[in-house]
Amino acid sequence: CTFLIESCGGTFQEVTYMEIWSPNYPSNYPNSASCTWNIRAPQGRAIKIYFLYFSTESGYDYVQFIDGVDNRIIGR
Repeated sequence: CTFLIESCGGTFQEVTYMEIWSPNYPSNYPNSASCTWNIRAPQGRAIKIYFLYFSTESGYDYVQFIDGVDNRIIGR
């Protein structure tokens, strides 16, 4: 399955390729936006994440990666 995601969040399984765009891209995203995307890989598979364009407001915005198995933060 291939997806182009332009919404603010969602849960995705069995995806082979997807692009996530923040709401209102390429313009600024809305104030106080809180978007969560849950991407679940099949057992024994990995997820690779690449950023082509990335900009946040320092001190306010962040991207965080959490291992869903044990809820451990693996990157921020």
